[in-house]
Amino acid sequence: GYVFVINLIGIHTVAVFLLQKLPWDHLYRSYTCFFLVGTLLAMQVPVVNWTPIKSLEQLGPLAVFAGFQVLQLMCLLESK
Repeated sequence: GYVFVINLIGIHTVAVFLLQKLPWDHLYRSYTCFFLVGTLLAMQVPVVNWTPIKSLEQLGPLAVFAGFQVLQLMCLLESK
């Protein structure tokens, strides 16, 4: 359940980014908030614990999150 959904949302986010269907700021804020809140809340479940960080199955959404952070940093450095 959870792994399928978070992978699907990660793929959707990359597709929306590549197709430029939403402004970058909106997409960045929404996916960052979703990933952080979703991961932190999932880690509060005793059965899950550190699985979202250690699992290879959830590496895709983590890579999307990390890529978005790098892109945002590049945008911030470019604007200065």
